[in-house]
Amino acid sequence: MLQLYDQLLLIDYSPMAALNRVYVYSKVHGKKQAIREAGSLKVTQNHFYFTLLGKLYEGVDNEMALAQFHKALTLTTADAEKQVIRAHIANLGFKG
Repeated sequence: MLQLYDQLLLIDYSPMAALNRVYVYSKVHGKKQAIREAGSLKVTQNHFYFTLLGKLYEGVDNEMALAQFHKALTLTTADAEKQVIRAHIANLGFKG
């Protein structure tokens, strides 16, 4: 799957495909390496980026995960997305 995302990004780069690639990358190489990989993306005004970072930090640094989820909340106006992000926060044991 990771190789397919690598090929896709070479053919037709998109920020969303890059985010999905980082998620798959985390499953292959672990969360810590995926966090570094995510840092090279240029999608820092996208709530999906910060939601992904929050998921990657879960279990690694829950305070940092919380900060990422809060940043994601500030970047979305969609109620459905806010509900998903708040559920991630609740899974960390924090109130969102």
